[in-house]
Formats: sequence, C-alpha cells, structure tokens
Amino acid sequence: MSVVSIRFNEEEEEILKNYVKSKEINLSQYIKNIIFEKIEEEYDLKSVQEYLKAKSEGTLNLIPFEEATKEWDIE
Repeated sequence: MSVVSIRFNEEEEEILKNYVKSKEINLSQYIKNIIFEKIEEEYDLKSVQEYLKAKSEGTLNLIPFEEATKEWDIE
C-alpha cells in the first residue's frame, strides 16, 4: 500500500479535521472517498457523452430488454 502526502495550511487542516470528526470518519478515508467519487463522476460523464454522440450520429443500437435477455441467455 502506498502513502501519499498532501500539504494543507492550518485553516484547511482545521476545516477538514472538524468535518471528518462530525462525520465520524478518518481523514484518510474521507480523502480516498472523494478521489474515487470524482473518478466515478468523470467515468459516468464520459459514458453519457459517448451515448449522446452515438445517438446524434444515428449509430446507437438499442434492443428491447426481452431481446437482450435472450441474446445473453439471461432469465
């Protein structure tokens, strides 16, 4: 496991300490959660943009749910 160091000024540190204390989590977990939420948001945005592009270009291929379950052999 790696360790990453982030520098905060005193005011930033105090704000963060008070916030995580009120949420009853530790600072490391809070920062880790924020990073992965941001990555997830960017991935979701990219997926939506790809969908909208395919839709506007007329290359989007949608099939009914029933057809998809048959195609993928899902019951």
